Amino acid sequence: MVVQDCGGWLADVEKNLPTVVVTAKDASGNDLVDVRVTLDGQPLLAKLTGEALPVNPGPHAFHFEAAGGLTVDRQVLVKQGDKNQEVAAVLGAPATAAPAAPQPAPVAPTPPPAPASSSSSGAWRTTGWVLGGLGVVGLGVGAVFGIVSMNDKSSAHCDANNFCDPGPLDSGRSAATGADVGFMAGGAMLAAGLVLVLLAPSGSDATGSLHVTPLVGTGSAGASIGGSFQ
Repeated sequence: MVVQDCGGWLADVEKNLPTVVVTAKDASGNDLVDVRVTLDGQPLLAKLTGEALPVNPGPHAFHFEAAGGLTVDRQVLVKQGDKNQEVAAVLGAPATAAPAAPQPAPVAPTPPPAPASSSSSGAWRTTGWVLGGLGVVGLGVGAVFGIVSMNDKSSAHCDANNFCDPGPLDSGRSAATGADVGFMAGGAMLAAGLVLVLLAPSGSDATGSLHVTPLVGTGSAGASIGGSFQ
């Protein structure tokens, strides 16, 4: 029961997390790649890749900068649950020198691109915190079942020969099974959440994928986590 609830909560989180696809074109309509993008003043991309990026819902400021000092600012409202929302910009061609000018005006060198941390690492950490929270809930449920089991065993009035009242004893065994499942599922999800938070990818152009599969069997429960990043 605990594993099914946790799996449903995780699916809701992934469903409601929006993603955006950042693109840019020149004045002739050609796609641009060497464009740096910041999100709300923080580095987002060192160059455009066409990949979907997870972001938090709400208003965001996207700043585009191409070679030659061309810049464009976009204010975008990212809606909860929207997937692959396109954030596009058009960067015009640099102005040419006047024909009468003997020499073209000097152009300031373009600063080297600053390292950009991909927001995929933020998605890994968000999933890690969600799993950790669900793990704490699972441990709490296991503790409650454990207390119920001990109370039922006390109510069974077992004697020195281990003869007990059948009603409370059966109830205590059921509660003990629920406690085992809660502790195992909660511990597994809490450990998985810590791994995702501590080992989330970082650095420029970091990309990754993640999948989480709940596991339950006779006398055992947990979660299978897989993924890759570079």
